[in-house]
Amino acid sequence: MKKFSLCVLLLILYSQQTVAQELKELLINAYTSRDSSDYYFKIAKSKIKNKEDETQYFFAKMLVLQI
Repeated sequence: MKKFSLCVLLLILYSQQTVAQELKELLINAYTSRDSSDYYFKIAKSKIKNKEDETQYFFAKMLVLQI
C-alpha cells in the first residue's frame, strides 16, 4: 500500500505543470521521511502559491496520515 500511495503521489505531482519543482521535492521528502515529515510539510506550506499547490499539499499530507 505504501508503494502504491507513493506512486499515486508522484504521478499527481509530476502531472501538474503549475506546481513548483521545489514544492514537489518537499512533498516527496515529507512522504518518504517519517521522522522529518513535519519539517518538510512546514516548509512546503510556505511555498503554496495557488489552489493546485494547496490541493497537492493536503493530498500528500493525507497520504502520510493514512500510513
